[in-house]
Amino acid sequence: MFEPGRYHCVCCDTPLFDSTSKFDSRTGWPSFTAPLTADVVAYHLDTGHGMQRVETVCNVCDAHLGHVFPDGPPPSGLRFCINAVSLRKAK
Repeated sequence: MFEPGRYHCVCCDTPLFDSTSKFDSRTGWPSFTAPLTADVVAYHLDTGHGMQRVETVCNVCDAHLGHVFPDGPPPSGLRFCINAVSLRKAK
């Protein structure tokens, strides 16, 4: 299983995700079912590269985090696919 802890925005240190919502999506990207609280992540439509996706950004500093997809496990059914370099594991 994953080591307990919280993951913060590497740019502004806002707590974004908790290890209790982390799961192995088999994509190679850190994946979570939900952010720590609903207000820490903002969403933008991303139509780049010929795709239609939902980009996730830090709601405090607007740093790019990754994307969210509707193919995650219960309870949310969401997969927050987050770039590892956008996160800092809090000690």
